[in-house]
Amino acid sequence: MTTEIKYDFERFDGRPGEPYREWRIGLMNFCSTKADESGSSWADHLLDIDMGGAGPGAPAIPPGAQSLKMIRLRLARCKNTYGAIVKHISDSDLVKILATNFFGNGQLALNYLNTMFDTPVRRQDLRELDKKWIETNILNDVGVNEDSVMNFAKLLTRLNGERPAANRHSDNEMTEKLLECIADSSRHFHELAMTEYNALPGSRKFEVPAGLPNAGSRDFIGCVDHYQRLWRSAVKSRMIATMPPQKRIISPGSSRTQSADAIEAYAVKSFNAGARRSPTNTRNTSPPFHSIHILRQAGLKLDKGTTTTTNFEEVPPDDIAMIVKGGKTDGFDFETCYDANDRRSVDIICDCCRGVGHMRRQCPSPKQYRSFGYVIKLLELARNRTEQRAQQNKGPTSGRRPIPRGQRFPSRSQPNSFQPSPRSANSSYDTGGRSGGNECNVARELSKSASKTIMTEGEVKSMPVSLDDFFEDEILS
Repeated sequence: MTTEIKYDFERFDGRPGEPYREWRIGLMNFCSTKADESGSSWADHLLDIDMGGAGPGAPAIPPGAQSLKMIRLRLARCKNTYGAIVKHISDSDLVKILATNFFGNGQLALNYLNTMFDTPVRRQDLRELDKKWIETNILNDVGVNEDSVMNFAKLLTRLNGERPAANRHSDNEMTEKLLECIADSSRHFHELAMTEYNALPGSRKFEVPAGLPNAGSRDFIGCVDHYQRLWRSAVKSRMIATMPPQKRIISPGSSRTQSADAIEAYAVKSFNAGARRSPTNTRNTSPPFHSIHILRQAGLKLDKGTTTTTNFEEVPPDDIAMIVKGGKTDGFDFETCYDANDRRSVDIICDCCRGVGHMRRQCPSPKQYRSFGYVIKLLELARNRTEQRAQQNKGPTSGRRPIPRGQRFPSRSQPNSFQPSPRSANSSYDTGGRSGGNECNVARELSKSASKTIMTEGEVKSMPVSLDDFFEDEILS
């Protein structure tokens, strides 16, 4: 019977430099939680500042009857720290070296590890840290939620602490990085953040006042507190839609994460190139209707079985929020319709090519205006031509593929069961003054509407009996 060993922090695999320093932080944090009656912790012993240690500020062992007990406690700390070190090392050769030369002495074992693996930061390491700093952003590393600004500020502080003391970023650089990422993550705060970013010393809103240390430099803490409150309020009011951290898009031959505009440009470029290379090329492995949950999470009420051909994971959070509010979006229109089976479909329409499923910034077509009438006429001609070819070949008029759910003709702006409320219908008296003598026609239409409403309200409601009445994910599960 094997016993599973539980580890208190990440094990060290023998890699020098930054991996060792990160492991040592975990070791010291764990050892700081272990203390004895002397008031000294295991971490104090590793630093040689525990009771009886030789480090600066270490308390001396008291004379008298307590001295022997304090000596025994120090020996216990020595053995316990050694056990904690070797337990969290996965390199078997390194464990054997420590056991051969420093068995039972955690302080000497840690000193050996510091000598061997705490290598100085090289220029290559600095470049890697700089690259990591540049690529860090809100959308990819913390996502969009109520505490995005605070979590991102903590991430920047941690990354800055991993750098050598002589190469750490100042408060000015920390604040500017924060403002850049806020501006890139949300158009709602873009202008406000860039105004503060470009402000000159003396006119900045977040600046250390005169008379304090670092007077005139940017106030990183004040900036974080201000934008955290604004960001949380915007997320709560759904001005910004929440979303989890997104995967980075890396350009071929480059390891640098691209900006939002570059990402969109590369997406179009890679899509075109992939279409030429492979006829089965797809940018997303999962069906687009799996992304409808993003609209629901943002607060949009959708019917059961709603489908789409748009991948809403590629739509920026600000645009998702505008869709839910019914506001004007930039680069596309959001529309909904019902097919012959009352299946609801939602999609975005590019305002450049009038195509479905993408926005203007992702559009591979030349940036030239195309009217709705022009595109509709082209589509009608293409449909007629396809039907003629199918008749000549004695094949189905709809091509090789069956018509997907949600696209069965004819499509309507409202479901078949929708009826206008009688209360909203204008009376013959009201319409008479505006229509100029069409009282009879209006009365006839109102009579038909009232009859349909009575018949509809008299129908017996029944449980759903077909798969079309369920969500797509319910069918798949």
